[in-house]
Amino acid sequence: MKKIFICFSILSIGSIISACDETPGPASVLEDAPAITHIQVQPKNVEFTVEEDGFKDDTTITVEVFVSTINISNDQPPLYIMADKGSGTEIAAGTFDIINSENGDFRIEIPIETSTTSFEEFIINAFPSSNTGVGNFAQASFEISGISNNAPVILETDNPDEIQLPSSGNQNVTFTAKVTDEDGQNTIENVFMRLISKTNGEVGNSPFPLYDDGTNGGDEIANDSLFTLTFQINEQNQSDTYFLEYFAIDQGGLVSDTVTSTFSIIE
Repeated sequence: MKKIFICFSILSIGSIISACDETPGPASVLEDAPAITHIQVQPKNVEFTVEEDGFKDDTTITVEVFVSTINISNDQPPLYIMADKGSGTEIAAGTFDIINSENGDFRIEIPIETSTTSFEEFIINAFPSSNTGVGNFAQASFEISGISNNAPVILETDNPDEIQLPSSGNQNVTFTAKVTDEDGQNTIENVFMRLISKTNGEVGNSPFPLYDDGTNGGDEIANDSLFTLTFQINEQNQSDTYFLEYFAIDQGGLVSDTVTSTFSIIE
């Protein structure tokens, strides 16, 4: 299996200080509290290519993480937790190994099983104690950019053939596209619908993005592969016929076939 060393740059260091009976001065608290002062991972990201890596279902990336600390004993090394950024799923957790006990430097190697077609982003949190409520924490991230092997596919689309112009108020009109990608649904970058008026040509801001986040565009269920866009029409709209062009793009830049449809607003 291929081993690649990944490096994180520091994103943030937060501080959590426990209360005590006698409140010391700020300098005393900082001098005594266990803390992570620096975090680094080598290198920051991995980009697979067809020429160097090819298409592999299984490959191993080794993440090497370094932290510098203060006020940490060697018999209680700092803790790391690595998680998938998108889902929050924990990937690995454990304690660091000592590099230099005098300087408070620690390191760990974390193997990650992946594929050369994967697109992933991870977060690592480092804590100065196994009790994550003691001391501060440091955070870093890294990404895996895989190879796009397959273009996304639009399985079906749906929109009304026509709708009557309302005499007052707003009326929702929903457009949907069922989209899949053999490389994984997470590799779909965007799904769009181009809207072209028979009378005036392509409308402003077209193409419009469709959503699968359960929040935007009138989408009801997140990550169900059904991408949604909802427009509102009212009496200020004009009767017209529109040509619709649905298409999807993945993270590797591959584009699906275009699926066409029509939609009319009638009086």
